[in-house]
Amino acid sequence: MENDMPSGLLRGALSNYLNSAGPQNETMASRNDMEKLLKEVEELYELHATGVNEERCREFGRRMADLLSELEDARYDDIAGMVMDSLGYCSPKTTTHCETELRQKAKLESIRDAVLRKLKDGR
Repeated sequence: MENDMPSGLLRGALSNYLNSAGPQNETMASRNDMEKLLKEVEELYELHATGVNEERCREFGRRMADLLSELEDARYDDIAGMVMDSLGYCSPKTTTHCETELRQKAKLESIRDAVLRKLKDGR
């Protein structure tokens, strides 16, 4: 599965949210940003769930690191911390099954739930 979101797009959308003028613009930007974030988290979940090999494992780690950077830049510290936790126990394997598959699945579900809560709360 290829990431169809150009690098920095999420960062730009989140920055727009943080710099938006007025409550109406803030709500619209926030919802759009959270929907993009949710899409990326769901794609990462699917990437990890569809079988991990060396190439996919590296792609997963790279995309998670990119996501972490963008979240930190946008000051979404709570979700960034969850992504950092996920990266902390990710140990790419070249010839064996992912040893942390269930833990990653649970962490990605927690990240997704946090984004859904932000969508529901309008932030």
